[in-house]
This record gives sequence, structure tokens and C-alpha cells, in this order.
Amino acid sequence: MLLSLKSLLFRVQQKRKDLQYRNTLSQRNFHLPSDGIHPNYGNVITEDSAEIIHGGKIKLLHLQEVFPENNNSFNILYLVSSARSPFAKELVRWTKGKGVKLIWNQDGVAYPAWAGKNTKFQNEEMSRLIHQADYVIYQSAFCRESADRFLGPVKVPAKILMNCADIHLFYPRDHYLPPTPWTLLAAGTHQQPDRVFSILEAVSVLKRRQKDIRLILAGRLDWPRAEEEVRNTIDRYDIADLIVSSPPYSQEEAPQLYQRAHVLLHTKYKDPCPTVVIEAMACGLPVIGSKSGGMPELVGEEGGLLIDVPDSWNEMYYPSAEKLADAVENIFDDLPGWRIKARKRALELFNKETWIKSHKKIFETILTFHE
Repeated sequence: MLLSLKSLLFRVQQKRKDLQYRNTLSQRNFHLPSDGIHPNYGNVITEDSAEIIHGGKIKLLHLQEVFPENNNSFNILYLVSSARSPFAKELVRWTKGKGVKLIWNQDGVAYPAWAGKNTKFQNEEMSRLIHQADYVIYQSAFCRESADRFLGPVKVPAKILMNCADIHLFYPRDHYLPPTPWTLLAAGTHQQPDRVFSILEAVSVLKRRQKDIRLILAGRLDWPRAEEEVRNTIDRYDIADLIVSSPPYSQEEAPQLYQRAHVLLHTKYKDPCPTVVIEAMACGLPVIGSKSGGMPELVGEEGGLLIDVPDSWNEMYYPSAEKLADAVENIFDDLPGWRIKARKRALELFNKETWIKSHKKIFETILTFHE
């Protein structure tokens, strides 16, 4: 009953904000361009220099470099499911009424293992928006599979286009790291506690196996009492001297972070299309992680080693610490070879220039499409 009351209160508050935003939109002096590519990204990228851009917003920065955002004169509204405006519903209604084409970039969805009874509520707006799109981009085949399951299949043109990295910004360091200590990296926004705990336990296993090991734990620990729980876990495993904590980082800081490590550990369950994995491979870091979600598509056979886990929408599963430790040892048996393969895979599949060209073609297609 408490969840229902909270949901009802949220809906009432959001409806009030939507009406205020609708009034703001009605006062805008809008012009629909008759030619050329003129996108709007939902105004989610701010000019606040203190903001650390991450997640879905990163791809918007890539697009904005080539296709600058227009606020009052645009013919494409490009929205990313994981970085959409809090007023996306009103913005879509208003722009489609003006003749603007909607391109929807679909990342992950809510599912029972993490959203529980709120799954339908969490997916409600996404489902409404994706079915108003004129074109849908799925960040992986897994993204399409999960969206079809929880949001429903779309009836408009669609394409699977995995995320990208700036391979000129993300590249292997010029002077290779010393072979020891073995330096592992866990990076990103950590919302699943067991994602972190499984890695910490793997470090303890490698310590027990007398390996010279170090872990850089970078990014935000994003769950209640996270700092305390992680600290207690580190103390319980007696590995405090092996852990280097690093705060949330910007895109400019990310390459140097990757270049401080040998291997990326990414055990998040059913991660749809993690950019951190792509950036790591671009920097020559092989990836060890969960064989779930979009990870097999990204990592393949060349980018690292993925560990089998059960496939479920109702429970989350993580590789055991022993298997993670085994994978680390296997990687370090031929680290130079794995580094070359990881970088090569990033160059071939995740080059930003190729990703931008694919978008240009989609933009041109949607603007010449006649219903």
C-alpha cells in the first residue's frame, strides 16, 4: 500500500510539473527547418562545468560535436532512454505536433530482479515514448530483446547500434605498466552491491593464492550505506592495503584511469551496453565479467573472458570469486596478447567516427521518410 501511495503522489506532482512545462513550451518561438540536419537532445546537457557527464549523456556529447543542439529550430528530437528529460512526455507531444521526427535511443529497461513490483511503473513512460518514435536505435541486441519483452515490439524502422568510444582519446599508454602488481580496475556507477562485493572477494582469493594484486575501485558507490558496507567488506577480507579508491571521474579523466590498470572487471548483471567496457578495451584493457546482457556482444571472444551465469529476469547472478580469480590468472598468462586483441576489437567495432556516420545516415533517412 505504501508503494501505491508513493506512486500516486509522484504522479500528482509530476502532472503539476508537466502542466507548467507545457505552458512554457507553448510560449516558445519554434521554427521547423525545411532542410538540413538540426537535432535537439532534450536539453539534458548542461553547461555546468562541475557536472560529471556519464551514462547516456556521453553519446549526446559525441553527437553534439558534429550536430550541435538547436533549441527553437530543429527537425529531429533525439532522446536517449537512460538520459531523457524529466519532461520527455510533454516535449515529445509538443514537437511531434510541430512535425519534428523522434529518434529514440533505447538502453536498458526495468525488470523484476531489480525493480520488483515497480517494474511496470518504471517502464510505463519508456513504453509510451518508444512507441511514438519514428525510428528506434537499440544499443545492443540484448537491448532490443529486453525492450520487446517489457515495452513491446515497435513497428517503425530500427537499428542495433552499439555505443562507441573516441579511440584517439582512449588508447593504450605509451609506456606499458610494470607487470606487477597485477592492477585490476572496477569502474563506473556501482548500483548493485554484489557487483562490488564479488570483485572484492576475488581480490581476497588472489591474495590467498599469493598473487601480487591491486584493485582500483573507481566511481560512485550508489546504494544506501554503500561506503560503510564496502569498508566493512574490505576489512573482513583484510585487503585494505590492496584497494585504491578513486572518486567519480569525468570523460577527460577517464583515459588516465584506464591506463593505470591492466584489466577491467565488470560483473554487473545484464548490463545492456556498458560504455566503460568499450572505453577499457580501447585503452587495451581486456575485460573480465558476467556473460549476460549485452556483454557477449561487446566483448566477444577477443576482448576478454566472460563467465557463465544463469539467465533470469527475476534474480540477479554474479560470477563466483573463485571463477573471477581464475579468469584473472588466465588473462595474465598472456596479457600482451589480450591487450592487442582488446584494442583491435575496439578499433573495429566501436570507433566514434563510424558511429557518427551511422547516425548521419539515420538522420538523412528519417528526414526524407514519408509516411
